[in-house]
Amino acid sequence: MACKANSKTPNKLVYHSFEIDLPEYSDVYTKFYKTIITSETLRLYNAFFFKVSQYSEKVDIVYHTLALKSIKALLLDVVRELKSRDYDPIESNPSDLVSFVLSLLRRELTILYFDIQKVGIEHLEYPISIEDFYILELGLSKSLSTELEIVATVMLKSNDKKS
Repeated sequence: MACKANSKTPNKLVYHSFEIDLPEYSDVYTKFYKTIITSETLRLYNAFFFKVSQYSEKVDIVYHTLALKSIKALLLDVVRELKSRDYDPIESNPSDLVSFVLSLLRRELTILYFDIQKVGIEHLEYPISIEDFYILELGLSKSLSTELEIVATVMLKSNDKKS
């Protein structure tokens, strides 16, 4: 399947606006999963960002922020799996591959969720705070909500026609 590229203006990579301390890999397997998961979340964020930046109508931007529901559903599955296996959602055990991958996935999906929310925040009726997301949506400790830090602000180019 061929992908059409815009040769006039290549997109520069946009890095995450949020950061969490990610678990360190300890062997080839954990390094592989860390590389795959971190690269894929960055790819998804960039795909979303550049797709939404093409729109000027509020309704189009809001429609694409529905991705937040899917990311939240994945996050809930990961948190449930962590709890069902009696893993600590805060700590990661690099010697246990499943613990490492679930912990890494929880963190990366959280970054992705808030990155996407931040891109469309001007158009969302009810953006959720980091603290409320951890407590109300994920059922995690309030103290865990401090792990997510804002490291950059990425804004869409304002083409908004205020629809």
